[in-house]
Amino acid sequence: MANELLIRLYDVGLGDCIYVRIPGKTDKREDAFHMLIDCGTWSEEKFLATAMKQLESELPDAQNGKKRLDLVVVTHEHKDHIAGFDPKLFENMKVGAVWMNCAMDPKHPQTGKTRKIRGMAEQAMRGLAALGPSLSPRASELLSVFQIDNKGAMQTLRKTLLDGGEPTYVHSGETNETHGIKLHKATINILGPEADFDRFYLGATAQRTLKGVLGAAALDEEKEFDVSAEGQEPPLPHNISPASFAPFVPACSRTLWHSRNWAAR
Repeated sequence: MANELLIRLYDVGLGDCIYVRIPGKTDKREDAFHMLIDCGTWSEEKFLATAMKQLESELPDAQNGKKRLDLVVVTHEHKDHIAGFDPKLFENMKVGAVWMNCAMDPKHPQTGKTRKIRGMAEQAMRGLAALGPSLSPRASELLSVFQIDNKGAMQTLRKTLLDGGEPTYVHSGETNETHGIKLHKATINILGPEADFDRFYLGATAQRTLKGVLGAAALDEEKEFDVSAEGQEPPLPHNISPASFAPFVPACSRTLWHSRNWAAR
């Protein structure tokens, strides 16, 4: 194979499944670093099965007749990003490490407010799902977009893929070196989310609004984890431009999203 960076976006229908090969000192497959970013779909499972078979063919041999996959990166918990984390699809692979964003860490002290909001969303989605056939087309679309029943996939990521080991929860400002991964003339920079997740992604204004919905005490936390002083807006993350927080999606972004889902040939 050519000694160059390879990024392959698999056609999994509606979803993301991205293979990245970072070259090593030589063009040998064994010297390269092999990474998978997300593995999910809203479409038929056969797309993921085909993608994983092709991925296996790209990987070097590991122990016990398996293939070596150095890193799995999980961006977030939506079905179109994690539905493919089924032990059967990875039974022929030896995974070196699993990275998840810090908000997915159940022990992270600064995602308490975010977890409470997520709990509220889960309850609302269960209420919608219980309506079954009586759902309006718009409500059905909302339920599908915010599908969050992915406990099986999360169990695979947190336990099965690493043979009982723990995943690594990452945040902005870190790199591969932070977590002990050495690369040849390459660096993986983690751009988000911020470690202080609640502070940067909720902010004082959002919290005041949510208290009106959840109740005055619903978002109370210990003082050391307070999001921001009353009346003081937190600064934007230093590594993301203000445009990232604009309340609209330009047409060019939608076009880019569709182009990313073409099959790699």
